[in-house]
Amino acid sequence: MRYALLAIFVCFLTCAHGQNIVPNANFAAHTQCPDFLDSIQKCSGWTRPTEGSSDYFNACNDTMTATHYLLSVPTNFAGSQSSASNAYTGIITYASTIEDQKEYITTTIPALEATARYKVTVVVSLADRSQYATNGLGVFFYKEAKPDSTGVYSTIPVTPQIDYSAYGVMNDKTAWTTLTDTFIADSAYTHLVVGNFRNDGSLTVTPMPGPGMPYAYYYIDSVAVEKVAPASLVRQVSVDETMKIFPNPATDRLGIYIAPGQGRLLLRDIIGKVMIERNISGANTYLDISALPRGVYFVQWHHDGLTETQKVTLQ
Repeated sequence: MRYALLAIFVCFLTCAHGQNIVPNANFAAHTQCPDFLDSIQKCSGWTRPTEGSSDYFNACNDTMTATHYLLSVPTNFAGSQSSASNAYTGIITYASTIEDQKEYITTTIPALEATARYKVTVVVSLADRSQYATNGLGVFFYKEAKPDSTGVYSTIPVTPQIDYSAYGVMNDKTAWTTLTDTFIADSAYTHLVVGNFRNDGSLTVTPMPGPGMPYAYYYIDSVAVEKVAPASLVRQVSVDETMKIFPNPATDRLGIYIAPGQGRLLLRDIIGKVMIERNISGANTYLDISALPRGVYFVQWHHDGLTETQKVTLQ
């Protein structure tokens, strides 16, 4: 049995561009200019959930004396990367010198609406001096008990609601990479944590050429959480599995098995826009997806008054 998502997607389209509820989402506001490592607390509204030394970069650091650690934008101790807000944060997702070393950032958000669908976006770039790159970034939401690691720099042992592993290893040191996924909130969450929640054994780690730091170190330029479908228009029912997708993730061609029966097949992007639409009677169907932008999509099978939805990643 599989859960099928039933929704009124006219509203999905009109509600897709919701308001970002994350405070200080681009890290521009600060209580003090960062002057040393582990300065995330000086970024308004943000802190760290563990004892890992999460960093804060801001162009205001340029005005400080040379005795302070270089935490400016665009140039800083980890490399050089520009930002429209002249600010960003930085975390370690892997270290070759300490097993399972991780860093995280966290903030408080307005309570999510239980059973509503949210789009979660994090914009990242691998720092120039990183000697490694990884997959595995994610976002964990919680309401009361703060998650914690078993050690100062250890991995937080939770399963995040948002897992960007499908994007693969993020090794771009030149441009910002936008990571986007959606989830249905199962509680009125009031906090989020951004970081890598996989232990080293489950990570894909890629060595990067050149000298530098023995880390996979990522700048985070912004974080967004937007409601894309309210709870009143999203409900789940148990139905027989009538649709199977293969492969997933997919690259050039997407195979879809549909059980016998008349219906309509849709491929929607992350905001609900229809990218492909077909009327089919059930059988193996193949969609050419080679020209579509890479990212997260939803395959919908409308049949017999029901709608079955499955998520697929193009990479």
